[in-house]
Amino acid sequence: MTFPNGPYSFISEFADDYFNLLASAAISLDRSALNEAATILKRTFEMGNTLFACGNGGSAAISNHLHCDHLKGVQTDTTLKPKVISLSAGIETITAIANDISYAEVFVYQLKTLASSGDALITISSSG
Repeated sequence: MTFPNGPYSFISEFADDYFNLLASAAISLDRSALNEAATILKRTFEMGNTLFACGNGGSAAISNHLHCDHLKGVQTDTTLKPKVISLSAGIETITAIANDISYAEVFVYQLKTLASSGDALITISSSG
């Protein structure tokens, strides 16, 4: 399924399609995978390890926002002190690695320096 379905005459038609697609995505979410992700996050934070996030395009923005939500939101509203790093945030680093080594290495190369045993990685991707 692609979105949007075409041009809309009214914003309400766009909203109906958007909300239907959103509801369909929510229903299709694998609840056991969600529980597994929560377990990984909890274990990572409780052990004092780092969560790394990365993504391309709009998913890079989501990766950066995940960093913000955890650093500011989680830390403000709980006793957790989550360490979250977005590997998508440093455009200087990304372009230097892509130019001098390979675009395929932009995240892996960073992890070779930054990651330690027990850390977790979330790769964010979206279709479309």
